[in-house]
Amino acid sequence: MITEKNCNLKRLAELHSYSDIISPSAAIRRGMHCPLFGCSLLMQEMERTAVIILGTEECGFYSKEILKVANPRDYMKAPVYCYTLEESDIIFGCEKDLLLLIKEIEEKDRPDIIYLISTCVTSLIGEDIKGLICKAQVSANAVLLLVEADNFRQNSHVDGMSDMTAALADHMKSYKGRRQGVNLLGVREEDWKCTELGRYLTRHQIPVRAVLPGGASLDALYDAPQAELNLVVDAIGLKLAKRMETFGVPYQVFGKYADPDRIRKAYRCLEQLLQLEPDPEIERLADSTKTSWEQLRHLPAHARRVIYTNSPLIGFDTCLLLHRLGFEILACFTVSYNDFDRELFCECKASGMNPFMALLTDFNKTKELSRLLRPAYYIGRGYRERLEAMGIRMISPEDSPKENGFSLSMAMADYFLNVCADKACGDKAYAGNIRTAERRI
Repeated sequence: MITEKNCNLKRLAELHSYSDIISPSAAIRRGMHCPLFGCSLLMQEMERTAVIILGTEECGFYSKEILKVANPRDYMKAPVYCYTLEESDIIFGCEKDLLLLIKEIEEKDRPDIIYLISTCVTSLIGEDIKGLICKAQVSANAVLLLVEADNFRQNSHVDGMSDMTAALADHMKSYKGRRQGVNLLGVREEDWKCTELGRYLTRHQIPVRAVLPGGASLDALYDAPQAELNLVVDAIGLKLAKRMETFGVPYQVFGKYADPDRIRKAYRCLEQLLQLEPDPEIERLADSTKTSWEQLRHLPAHARRVIYTNSPLIGFDTCLLLHRLGFEILACFTVSYNDFDRELFCECKASGMNPFMALLTDFNKTKELSRLLRPAYYIGRGYRERLEAMGIRMISPEDSPKENGFSLSMAMADYFLNVCADKACGDKAYAGNIRTAERRI
């Protein structure tokens, strides 16, 4: 029998800090959890940049495999290199050969930036990569940056992306003159000019100085501290924003929020910081988006029992909004530690909701919990056939717009409503869910 006692999960009320959210499984997941893979994926978005991975053959092999998934046509052209550490390197060091590799990469690819990615092996043997970079920088034309992407400190590919983005601050210069414009931090695959926020900045004639990490040219790094504000549009940019405060540049989070009131507050804060006139369009969009979400409040009670694992929106913000709309958040799995969710943890604690909380490990744990809790819907990616066999319908917005602000929030509200308001499917899912749960518990 599956019970709350043996499901090996804690509820929100039992957690004292965001870091208390842990995996219910003792096993370490293989694959995308490794910060190294986040570095490899982020390479797809960065121009005139090369990467050297210092690790085992497996580090290089799996990094190329990740690139193959992200860019199957041109992955072999990506300037990602692996310096495979041999026994002699571990005993005598790898400085001489690594300096030669840096020289060869400069001659072949002519990058502006070369990242040296330290892995578990270099951390274990205590290789002085920082000292090596100082020595290599004397003769190198490219800027050399270090990222320590090992699993001892973190267990998420998102952390690798965040650290790689934050390392850009190492080559920024202090600026004491008049500041103007904004930087966009955390921009990944989307064309920022076509997003709602990009259109807003263009409409108000706000210059964008640097778009990082994707536009990490040397000129962009030099100019970045001249901005009067950093706008953090993705969690991978938050660590860089905090480092840039030492240059005198404040930041504002402008992530993929679900809550229309939170989006409106972000715009109003932006107006104050940049001394802009209030934009009446913001109030209209906020009211329209709120109306879309409010329709979910009228769903039958059984259809408002959900397990949340993942969506394009910020996870905790989405759960908070659904909770206010009368949804019962039975469990909230976070795919990986996320700085945006971290900053909303205290608000979640004060909200009154009390879901099971955990880092997502494998589907078996979710399946056990689904049998116990009997949700109507599972929000996130999963094994659709297995969920439907238990009478649970999956809400997985795979083709969401590469957006932020009200545009994304309204699109998600409409998508949720279209799935949940399918009364026939909803009733069938709920009835089957009850029968399956009663048979198996």
